[in-house]
Amino acid sequence: EYLLLQEVPNATGSNKSRSCDAMAFSLWPSRGLSLTGFELKISRTDWTKEKSNPAKAESFIRYCDFWYLVTSDENIIQPGELPETWGWMCAKGTRLLVKKEAPKLQAEKPTLNFMFAALRRAHEEGAHAARAQFRDRYQEGVAAGKKMMGDGYYRGKYEEQMKTIEIFEQQSGIKLSGQWQAGRIGSIVH
Repeated sequence: EYLLLQEVPNATGSNKSRSCDAMAFSLWPSRGLSLTGFELKISRTDWTKEKSNPAKAESFIRYCDFWYLVTSDENIIQPGELPETWGWMCAKGTRLLVKKEAPKLQAEKPTLNFMFAALRRAHEEGAHAARAQFRDRYQEGVAAGKKMMGDGYYRGKYEEQMKTIEIFEQQSGIKLSGQWQAGRIGSIVH
């Protein structure tokens, strides 16, 4: 239903000056397309710094239908500090509780530069996920190989091949020694 991106820049290339902590793009027109921005704060100092520089959030709020402050603790924000246009979510254990619903905003049409920055971020997150998945599959393969070695699978295969060579040498009277000799013998036998 949503595409959630983290650290979304406000533009691409040298035009980038800020990043939004997270943005959720709704993907189903039947449920209403919207863009929700999230500003995450883990300390009171972090919040007061944000509050003193409203231009930072404004770079993103202008494109959003909803804007939320997300805090790790209820004490980060004091009564009366939350801007009227912001919603508030607070962490409680492993859940996020909505302390104040974000009001519907009059969002501007996003610029192409912003949209391409979001698309680029989506691509980067997808590529990162693909690399992580590849790394995980690789590690699983390494672990499986080590297990096979530990289980004696390859040792058994090696011993089976050596026994086959020994039987061939005994039956043929030909000693397979060295790579070139074995190739010559293989050609003759063929």
